[in-house]
Amino acid sequence: GALWLAGPGVVLSTCLTAASSYLAYGDWGWGWTTCFMFGALVSATDPVAVVALLHDLGAPESFAVLIDGEALLNDGSASVLFFVFKDFAQGEHKTWLQVMDP
Repeated sequence: GALWLAGPGVVLSTCLTAASSYLAYGDWGWGWTTCFMFGALVSATDPVAVVALLHDLGAPESFAVLIDGEALLNDGSASVLFFVFKDFAQGEHKTWLQVMDP
């Protein structure tokens, strides 16, 4: 469950944020690569307020655990996307296998 929430959600959020920031800051010299780096940087969400609200509303503990797991995967996915776009901005074009190799 959390994997389906984290992966596509981070990619979609990154793309929408990149497009919005390109429209807003493209005239200031932000290229697409910079916008995608920014999108990846801000696409991860912090679930602390959500988990606190779920606790106050009496939601099941398993749902809060799902939200926590999704947040961890969000952070990891956003970090990977950020470093992929950073390497791309520096002219390092890597294959997916090279990105996955530490």
